[in-house]
Amino acid sequence: MAGPASAVADLGERFEQTIAAFVKEHHLPGAAAGVVVGDELAWSGGYGFADVAGRRAPDAGTLYRIASITKTFTGTAIMQLRDEGLHLDDPAVAHLPELRDAISPFGPVETVTIRRLLSHGPRLMGDPPDTDATPGSLRDRRPFS
Repeated sequence: MAGPASAVADLGERFEQTIAAFVKEHHLPGAAAGVVVGDELAWSGGYGFADVAGRRAPDAGTLYRIASITKTFTGTAIMQLRDEGLHLDDPAVAHLPELRDAISPFGPVETVTIRRLLSHGPRLMGDPPDTDATPGSLRDRRPFS
């Protein structure tokens, strides 16, 4: 009997056609996508180019900048932890002790709660300056070209 992951994998050709249509419609150089069922990667694929100049296609190891969508992933993970007993009004430093070294112009950093971080109120810095997220470049911090 086939499970949900197997059923998703059977839709691979349809997913690939959808990615191709999306890339063409939005005039993108390329894209990659995956479908996770439970804890299993049921399908992944890509279309176009991860590196236009090198004409390299995207694959399972391709890294992309995903911008503000990380907030969605982080928020979802934190809400799952809340469901397991995490308190949103706990000071963030109780769970992220490295924040004790942060300087807040709004008062003691210990007053920043997980709930407040989720609201994006404290305005923590995103990507470090001059960060290049392409493979091999996280070490040498070259700017994007």
